[in-house]
Amino acid sequence: MSQQTAYHQTKILIQKRMQSENTAEQMSALLHAAFRRALIAEEIVISRAEQNRMLREILDDIVTEMLKKF
Repeated sequence: MSQQTAYHQTKILIQKRMQSENTAEQMSALLHAAFRRALIAEEIVISRAEQNRMLREILDDIVTEMLKKF
């Protein structure tokens, strides 16, 4: 194998490795962004659930007060 061929093969291997690393970094960034969006969505769901719970408590209190008057 000539030095020229070995050089080109090594260069190709290095380029493939760099592309692989770039792909891994991109996948990591996408995964991080997806995880962040999932956390935000979870906070929204929890917030809405908490609001619903509070509304139920308020309505229960109102109904209880109304029933006391009758």
